Amino acid sequence: MHVRIAGERIGDWPQLPKNKDFVSAVSEIQHWILSYKQNRRAPAQMPDGVNYLFVIDAEILYQLERAPVEDEYTSANLPWDGQAALQSRTDDRAFIEPEEYYL
Repeated sequence: MHVRIAGERIGDWPQLPKNKDFVSAVSEIQHWILSYKQNRRAPAQMPDGVNYLFVIDAEILYQLERAPVEDEYTSANLPWDGQAALQSRTDDRAFIEPEEYYL
């Protein structure tokens, strides 16, 4: 499974998936990381002169224990997609907090 992520956040780095193998809490599928690449840009000062915009993108290549079945994986909800929060199947345990970054 090839995952591409791009994120922006004002005041701190966006969260990204951890660079470690994991078992999904939703599908119980083991995920092994084959490749993990991050590209961070230098924080840019916002027009207010106080805050900074942090931008990062990543490409992650996973090997899965088995192929997922229908509805076992759905993408995260976006604010404009109209889905209820409970319909998102993104496993929050797979994400790192901004303070876990090594700058």
